[in-house]
Amino acid sequence: MSMLKVLRANSFPRLCGGRLGQRAISSLTYELTKNGQVSLLSREFPGYTSTLSVAIAAGSRYQPNYGVAHLLEKYSYKTTEKRSALRIVRESELLGGHLESKVTREHIILTARFLNEYLDYYADMMSEVVGHPKFLPHQLEEEVLPLARMEYRLFENSLLERAMSRLHELAFERSLAYPVFVQPGVTPTIDDVKSFAKSSFVKENMVVVYSGSEPAKAKELCSQYFADLPNGTHQKIVPPQPTHNESRLVAPGTFNYLLFGYPYLGPPSVDIYVLESILGGHSMLKWSEGSSLLAKIAVPVQRSNSTAVAKLFQYSDAGLLTITASSTSLADLKLMGSQIVATMRKLPELLTDDTIKRGIATAKTNFLSKMETPYLDSQLLSWMTGPKNSCNADVVVSAIEKVSRQSLLTLIERIIKTPPSFLSVGASENLPYYSEL
Repeated sequence: MSMLKVLRANSFPRLCGGRLGQRAISSLTYELTKNGQVSLLSREFPGYTSTLSVAIAAGSRYQPNYGVAHLLEKYSYKTTEKRSALRIVRESELLGGHLESKVTREHIILTARFLNEYLDYYADMMSEVVGHPKFLPHQLEEEVLPLARMEYRLFENSLLERAMSRLHELAFERSLAYPVFVQPGVTPTIDDVKSFAKSSFVKENMVVVYSGSEPAKAKELCSQYFADLPNGTHQKIVPPQPTHNESRLVAPGTFNYLLFGYPYLGPPSVDIYVLESILGGHSMLKWSEGSSLLAKIAVPVQRSNSTAVAKLFQYSDAGLLTITASSTSLADLKLMGSQIVATMRKLPELLTDDTIKRGIATAKTNFLSKMETPYLDSQLLSWMTGPKNSCNADVVVSAIEKVSRQSLLTLIERIIKTPPSFLSVGASENLPYYSEL
């Protein structure tokens, strides 16, 4: 018997199952409770530090005007009714805490990481920040706008981030197509920010997420401090409309890129998560090119530093499966582009049993790795707050394990029935069009 068969026969069952694994997975699960109308996701995460996040459905897809969501996020931790911005900074520094905020297409997420004994302070302070902000006009001009402009410049300097944002604009109409960052020449007023905050910073529109050693205490404190937040209604979701467009982005540099975007509608799905892993592109081993479908495409042309990678952007009611090919050689890039198109067309034929098993195993690893970090992953948040409330790690892992060839075929038929949105990026006029692939 070969060594591989011995491993399969003797080791895999013990490694892939068993009661110990189930207990470990259960420990990652968040419990959903509602204190009044504020949703709280909490779990016990042993350690010396805790994480408390507040996620507000106020990302760019909900904004009434371009840039409002970005500026509202940059008002985080500024002056409130009880605390000045300086006091918040000094107090948190004194306690050794870390404060962060970010805006995505769906959420504004505020996160505090702190020593366990300071949970009471941070629950109080975070509820004050989202419940009683003052929105002082001078802070907009002196702090908020300059910081937002700087973040936009960083975004502009990241070619792949710009390209992925452009791909969203090509793949969707409205909603998820809206830019995340404030654009040059666009300056929302303080009244725009206040109005958006008034409709967004309400109990029904927020989820508090706690990960630390005292979930029971977190529930009690959140019930106490977040109780006086204003009531309202959840942000109305404008359903994204998938579309299929093509564009070119002129950008000087050594590398050229081809981006394919496959939009789809529906809540988070384990099938699309597994399909992302099957396509792959990133090797799991640094000394191996990898055996995923996209890795096999890039291997023959690695002389030109060529890569092809799949990445999923998952939202609460839709998603965008992307493939990015990059190369320093236009000839190799066009060859990879043609092979990607061919691979997606004959994908049903490539779904062998081993390919599906590898995809399922990789998807489980990626999902549980994200669940193991105390920081809140924005795409996991879409899973946990979506229609299915998938905050139970056992349920998600079990669903991933049950993904079948038939369920993948149904998904593939849905996403490849129309051509993808397509973006070519580089400095050459010889970059291919989709029809040339």
